[in-house]
Amino acid sequence: MFSRWSRGSNAPKTLSEDLQAQLQKGSKCLLFNRDIDDEKVAELAQTLQSGSSLTALNFGRNKIGDSGVKILLNIFRNSVSLSILHLHDNQIGDGGAATIAETLKSNVSLREIYLNGNRIGDMGATAIAAALAINASVHKVMLARNQICDTGALAISDSLKSNTALQSLDLRNNQLTETGLDSLTQISAANEAIQIWVVDDSPAAEAETAETDDTPKQDEVKLPAGEFMIFLDSHAKDLLLGITLQPDRANGSLKILSINDAGLIAKWNAQSPPESVVEVGDHIMQINRCRGNVNSMIHECKKSQARRVVMKRAAAFAATVSAGQSVLIVDFRDRPSLNGSKAEAVQWFENMKRWKVRLEDSTVLMCRAEELKVDTDPQSGSGAGSGTGAGSGSDNATGLQPLGSRGVPSGYRAGDKVFSKIECTLANGKKLHKGDEGTFRGLSPPPSDAEARSKTMVSVLFEVGQVEMSLANITRRLEYRIAIEKTPFTTLGLDVEYGDRGTLLVLTNIKPGIIDEYNRFGNPDLVVKSGDRIVEVNGRRGDARALADECKSNRLLNIVLQRY
Repeated sequence: MFSRWSRGSNAPKTLSEDLQAQLQKGSKCLLFNRDIDDEKVAELAQTLQSGSSLTALNFGRNKIGDSGVKILLNIFRNSVSLSILHLHDNQIGDGGAATIAETLKSNVSLREIYLNGNRIGDMGATAIAAALAINASVHKVMLARNQICDTGALAISDSLKSNTALQSLDLRNNQLTETGLDSLTQISAANEAIQIWVVDDSPAAEAETAETDDTPKQDEVKLPAGEFMIFLDSHAKDLLLGITLQPDRANGSLKILSINDAGLIAKWNAQSPPESVVEVGDHIMQINRCRGNVNSMIHECKKSQARRVVMKRAAAFAATVSAGQSVLIVDFRDRPSLNGSKAEAVQWFENMKRWKVRLEDSTVLMCRAEELKVDTDPQSGSGAGSGTGAGSGSDNATGLQPLGSRGVPSGYRAGDKVFSKIECTLANGKKLHKGDEGTFRGLSPPPSDAEARSKTMVSVLFEVGQVEMSLANITRRLEYRIAIEKTPFTTLGLDVEYGDRGTLLVLTNIKPGIIDEYNRFGNPDLVVKSGDRIVEVNGRRGDARALADECKSNRLLNIVLQRY
């Protein structure tokens, strides 16, 4: 369906050139598996606006998130030619799904939309369902391999009662229980024109569907490391599990708090070898076919029918993040420079599937579970190590401690560019400004003053001179980009003032408006905050008044912000 660009000696060297060449060549565009994220989508936006005659667009297997989807659909929302849209295997969540739903409510050209392999949950599925209830043009919607549970499935089922256009719907490999499956099955039976795929096609699911034996062997099902399976008596109709459970939403499991003497778990324990006995503190990872969704698992526990339960030992969760634990940032894609930093896990946000963590310099991040690991040595690198004297280990005349002798929090390394968070006058009479750039040199020798000694002191070389200062008074500068669209009768919802040196706008307050909406439905890792500075709007920099005018006079805004 799509013709791939031939990469020979005359092949384009950049994404923009490749896109331009494809737009000139025909009506189909393929940018599959090109490492495109939201920022790159913003860079391609102007070129894409010339693709008004496109009939098929494939951005599959990239890194596009909610804000990238918004940019794309701002361009193609009113297209009368685009009929096929591939956004499968990206990083689209509920916010992006809501944007897609708004497009489906008004667009009449789209026939097929592929959203497999994203991060769409019940909120996004419900939004799409509302759009399908009134859309009369889409024939195929592919939502396999997302995070949709029964709530989303029920909403989609209701929408299909009035939809007469949809012919194919794929919801395989989501988190549906019998409740969601039954609702979709009933719709499929009532309307033979719609083909609905709901049965998981993973090997484990196929094995589970095919099994008819009441007591299957544990080695017939391949489980993740550290997990084991128990098989509860399918004929004991009147027995409950006999356990008290605590939902662990961060890990998608149910923790066992107590085990009663009477119940299916106690009965299993009485007849099982020690290695298979369920203990207090163990976690239920899966029950029957339900895994990952805590509410659905609780519902499944209440059923009186054959149960196959996958367990995980309490000891295996020693390496699992929980609130209050010391953690390390690992594989943080949005800010790789922070990898290796120590932090505290503060709170798990189920709707965002993110941990709120606080670094040692009080910076707050929103991290995916896979971007964190438990810090098994929380004392190391805290700046409290035992130096052997102010001059010990000094490798130059500055007397700086080498980085190996006392760990530096937050992942700072000698030579890193950092920025001052304070203003002060130095001993040489020169003034250090907030936001001034410097070079991180290392840890300062332990000060003699007891109060100062309680802080981690570092040495930074600024243009105005070398400064010994608290680690809390420096930061790395984060620069990030957002793309938004103003609509009639809406405002950005920002209070701003002209920044220092007349070049920046400082966000002093965020009120209801487009930016607030972006924060709620955009990239949760990069929400706009009070104190952030607008440094570029639609390619313009260096003049605060020009930035303000650009925000007022344009509908599409590509904004670059900085955070200290």
